[in-house]
Amino acid sequence: MRSVTGLMQDYFTEPRANLLAESRDLPVEVSKSDWLIMNDPERMTRTYSFGKKSEQLHFFVLELLEYQEKLGHHAKIVVQNGDVSVEVFTHGVERITNLDKEFAREADEIYKDAKGF
Repeated sequence: MRSVTGLMQDYFTEPRANLLAESRDLPVEVSKSDWLIMNDPERMTRTYSFGKKSEQLHFFVLELLEYQEKLGHHAKIVVQNGDVSVEVFTHGVERITNLDKEFAREADEIYKDAKGF
């Protein structure tokens, strides 16, 4: 049996030994989501804050409304005091589906675009 030190020595002296996986070889993608998962029914929700930047809020809401029409999948959108709350789930199955996840990804992208004003 080889010691850990021996394994590490081979790793650095024999690059093709493949004793330890390089991070670029791992199928890992780290991501963080500001979406919350709620129950009864299962749904995703997130609040986007715009403060007093009404042009950003206006852009975000219009783009989100246009996207949901294009997708044919509609969310609950509430505008209140400079915040936009979005809630989405697939009504037919009363749970989150890939369609909802796609909607959430696009909403996040629209938000990034809006913050660029």
